[in-house]
Amino acid sequence: MDITKAGGLRRLDLETGALAEYCRGERLLLSSQKSGRLIFEHRRSTSIQDVSGAFVEHVVGMHMLSGLHAEMTYDGCRALEYCSARGDISLIPAFHPYRARTRGTFEGIVVALSPTIFSEASLGTARASRIAMKPSPGRADPVTAQLLSSLHANVLVGMPPDPLFFDAIGVALAAHLSRMYGEVDLTTSSRLLPRRRLDLLKNYINAHLEESLSLKELASLLSMDMFSFVRAFRRTTGVTPHQYLIDARVEAARRLLTESRLAIAQVALRCGFSSQSHLGSVLMKKYGVTPAVVRRTSSEATGPTNCT
Repeated sequence: MDITKAGGLRRLDLETGALAEYCRGERLLLSSQKSGRLIFEHRRSTSIQDVSGAFVEHVVGMHMLSGLHAEMTYDGCRALEYCSARGDISLIPAFHPYRARTRGTFEGIVVALSPTIFSEASLGTARASRIAMKPSPGRADPVTAQLLSSLHANVLVGMPPDPLFFDAIGVALAAHLSRMYGEVDLTTSSRLLPRRRLDLLKNYINAHLEESLSLKELASLLSMDMFSFVRAFRRTTGVTPHQYLIDARVEAARRLLTESRLAIAQVALRCGFSSQSHLGSVLMKKYGVTPAVVRRTSSEATGPTNCT
């Protein structure tokens, strides 16, 4: 995914799988869309309750104010509480489910780093491609604070967009964050997709069944090339991404046929099939039944339907 096209931070909704721009609070500054593999923002927000999701980039922020009381829950584990001091650093890794509750005002510098920066090509070590980032709520980290302050100063003085400068800061940040908050990901080293990434990817697919999803889009969501993505997905799930998508569309269609009164043609389009006959041929091939048969088996429970 080219995060510079996003306009700002983007986050996956854990319930729907929808990908949307993060709009909590007020954005005071935004880096140019030509800023390379990172996005810089200066944000401010007041107390928030039960905000949850998962960023698709590594998101690191520096508190510019003291006194924010925060409760962070990562990946459903025990909640961690902290009270911020000016200059404290917080990190939420990419594809790491979290929930946040805060009291007080947050104002700070927030940077989203593409996982592609955390690579052997960028950091010069084969270990880099196997680094998994650990979340970190509110801790002193002068090196990260200095790097983020450099980005802030560059944007504040209105310097012309310089992708090389932003990318250099991004690589320096990636190297430091890997050392401070990284650990070897054994799942990645076995060439499988990490569980949380796979779960969120499935949520995203299920939320976009009616759209024309491409391998390039799904691979870029995980910051992978298409060949590596297809190979890792198949090793992890036992099926190709295309077959998983077809199976997900069929199951969604079966649910709608049994639980809704939508016309069969509408069900087909809503689940990503090109037509009613397309849905029918896939159902027949997979289960040996037609959409009408699926619907009739549930007719007593659902009552009369608008079936075409």
